[in-house]
Amino acid sequence: MKKSIYILMMTLLAVMPVGAVSTTDKLVLSDVTLNPGDGTAKYATLSVVSAVRKYAAFNVDIYLPEGVEPLLSSTGVPRVTKAGILPKDEFDEEYLHTLSATYSKEDNKINVICYASPTADFTSMQGVLCRVYLTASTYAKPGKASVELKKQNLTTADETKYEPADASYDITIGTSAKADLSVSAANKWSTAILPFDATLPEGLQAYTCDSKDDDEKVFYLTEAAQISAYTPYILYSEDGYTGTLTGEEIGRAHV
Repeated sequence: MKKSIYILMMTLLAVMPVGAVSTTDKLVLSDVTLNPGDGTAKYATLSVVSAVRKYAAFNVDIYLPEGVEPLLSSTGVPRVTKAGILPKDEFDEEYLHTLSATYSKEDNKINVICYASPTADFTSMQGVLCRVYLTASTYAKPGKASVELKKQNLTTADETKYEPADASYDITIGTSAKADLSVSAANKWSTAILPFDATLPEGLQAYTCDSKDDDEKVFYLTEAAQISAYTPYILYSEDGYTGTLTGEEIGRAHV
């Protein structure tokens, strides 16, 4: 019996992360409202919540919902900025911590790492650590969308690592949407499907394809008076057109 208990204990120890301690402390992502396709990035704040200790470093994987992406630099680095309870140098007011972020498009995941060398405690047990800048695509589904925080790691100044449980938080996708349209002057023709009803701007015509001949060489078009949501259109502009249309996302194409 003692041998069985010993084997069980050794098995459990073998699968436990070395040096990691589970905790009810956590990282929390705030809600933010993103309007589909408007090209304006807004930030959600990432905060630590603890009732018992100050931390000095953290890292986390942030999994974004479909249609939401981070604001990226020209080199593909997501914009994540320092804030809140990260300590500053008393003379030049610069943050003591280094903060780095990377983005995996395949997983739609932001990895954030924050640390100081030499180590320095956050100024409070709870508060904002950084701002994460996000955008929503034209076809992002309106309503609440879930962001998942995984592989959270909170580290104290004595290098004790604590691992909060995975968690999810909602952000809001608004209904006010924008879509960019472009018809080159050389080609004069293009296609589009918009997630909202829109009035045709001057110089741009839209057609629906109602039928075609048996050889699929001739297509019969009907000119539209305006653009209806989630309807495919063939666009024509004699001199070319570039512009942005706006409307209220109706969301009927989402399931």
